[in-house]
Amino acid sequence: MRRAVHRLLFLYLIAWSPILAGVEGSLRTDDGAAVGGALVELVCNGDVRAARTLDASGTFAFAQPSDGCSLSATMSGYDPAVESVARMPLDPRIAGIVLRRKAKWQGQTITSTVLAASPKALRLVDEAKQASDADRAAELLIAATEADPKFAEAWYQLGRLRLALSDSEGARRALARSIEADPWFVSPYQSLVLLSMAAGDWSAVARLSERLTHINPHAAEGRYYGALASMELGDLGAAKRALAELPSGPQADDLRARIEARR
Repeated sequence: MRRAVHRLLFLYLIAWSPILAGVEGSLRTDDGAAVGGALVELVCNGDVRAARTLDASGTFAFAQPSDGCSLSATMSGYDPAVESVARMPLDPRIAGIVLRRKAKWQGQTITSTVLAASPKALRLVDEAKQASDADRAAELLIAATEADPKFAEAWYQLGRLRLALSDSEGARRALARSIEADPWFVSPYQSLVLLSMAAGDWSAVARLSERLTHINPHAAEGRYYGALASMELGDLGAAKRALAELPSGPQADDLRARIEARR
């Protein structure tokens, strides 16, 4: 069972090993809007290998991709989203790509540090989001953190970029600085939870998940990840209590199956 859990987590996160099968997944929006008409593309080494226009179900499937491929999703009124194929959940019912409605600042929450950020840092982050070259985007984001080290959004975007480039340690440092700048900023916690899972640091997963649930009690992710950590740390009772608090859905079903397998 432990081996199966680790396999799920590593595939969910970072491309540590070659992808041996096709990819299935689903797309959702952060505001619950229908995703019919959204476009998902399979991009490998800069080339679009395949594309799917989604129906209302939001599901998609592609044939076996090669190493280093990503999925790009676009829909009118929402910012584009890109995720590595290797980080897609094994269960296609769990949305692996989330489109966020266009706004000046995006994320699962808006960091309050944006209000006090220097104009230079704001400009550099905005330019980085528009950059088509990853190296240039990194340069701009690093410059933004130097211009205003307390601007949590700049650190978060740098962490996301490092993660997309498979620089786990660089991503971890940047995301930690984002939390240091704004402890109530939700998004860095979620990325750090996944990085800690990939590293097998279940104590960190438990700590971060608890904080994530505290600052965003309406999101199920914190309880789900915390329950997985409890199971790995030998506290099945805590996992059962988390299951009782999870809303019905794929995460609750997955956790219930894992708990039953441990009995």
